[in-house]
Amino acid sequence: MYKQPIEKMVCDSDYGDGGIYFYETYLEWTNRDSGKGFKIEYKNIIDVDVVLTHKKKVMIKTEKGNTWNLYLYKYENLLEILYKQMDLAKGKADAPNGDVVAEASEAKESDLEKLERLAKLHESGALSDEEFQLAKDKILK
Repeated sequence: MYKQPIEKMVCDSDYGDGGIYFYETYLEWTNRDSGKGFKIEYKNIIDVDVVLTHKKKVMIKTEKGNTWNLYLYKYENLLEILYKQMDLAKGKADAPNGDVVAEASEAKESDLEKLERLAKLHESGALSDEEFQLAKDKILK
């Protein structure tokens, strides 16, 4: 059965120009010309890092020791989708019909995790002071 991606975007990698497609449990990068690519399951991601280049390089590290480099101008969109899907895959997302107190607790933990990620990006130089403050204010509202 063919699955439709929940999100997609133009995204280059070390393997050429292509696109990234986000599915429920994994992301898939496909080369624009050859159609070949790679697939990464969210549950296997152990670290995500951003490196400044002419485009932003997002490095995704997996449990098996693989590192996948994705290049985008608007890396924030990739990170937002990626972190959301990682949380869902690892059971950290809000339960749609759960207890109200549990949902509030999970939402706070999720916000804390987002703030920690933002701080890491800011410390690495991927976010300017202004970008960091704007993103932080958005989470805290």
